[in-house]
Amino acid sequence: MTISKLFSIKGRATRKKYFFSAAFLLSAFSLLLLFTIYLFILGIGTAFGGRRIANDMEIFLWVIGVFLFLLFILALILYILFSVRRLHDMNLNGYKGLWLLVPIANIFFGLYLLFTPGTQGSNKYDT
Repeated sequence: MTISKLFSIKGRATRKKYFFSAAFLLSAFSLLLLFTIYLFILGIGTAFGGRRIANDMEIFLWVIGVFLFLLFILALILYILFSVRRLHDMNLNGYKGLWLLVPIANIFFGLYLLFTPGTQGSNKYDT
């Protein structure tokens, strides 16, 4: 898959493509979250544990934290783009993908995207 296709909402995504892309993004997101928690604990532990970390280390933790936040945003955008292509496969408007931003509803909507079959043959979103 090319970078232009990765960030495109054109075309369709089958349930299988959606599943693997969602599984990959969920795995990557989980690893980033664990690493962020580790850095948070490291920062809190050194701040309240009686030791004072060097100013350079503190700056490093902030830079890494900002970088990880940007990666979280990128993963969220990619997930929404994959979901829009999945909605296109079901011959639905991509704006319905905004349900992924609603807590609790996003779980049910993700399952809906995963288990609802796409339209057979061509539809208005074919490229």
